[in-house]
Amino acid sequence: MSTIIKQEIHTALKDYYCDACENLCADDFMHHPDDYGVSYADKRILVKIRREGYKVLKGTKYIYQVGIYDGFYAIHCRIDAVDICQKYNLFEE
Repeated sequence: MSTIIKQEIHTALKDYYCDACENLCADDFMHHPDDYGVSYADKRILVKIRREGYKVLKGTKYIYQVGIYDGFYAIHCRIDAVDICQKYNLFEE
């Protein structure tokens, strides 16, 4: 079971790898979005995420989360990637 200690919206001071993008790349979601019923608007967001190298780019808003799950963790996630992961139920339980 995961315990979230802190979750905030930050502005990136440098580029970070997006931890939510790992879920987008699992199970061929990025390569075959039609199999998941992805809308055209969401496909456009996926193309943007891919073009930006699955990163939180400097100057953009992102979700910063600190918690405990099999040890301490801190993650940086693009807001648009998190929205798509939640919409299509891509987060691991």
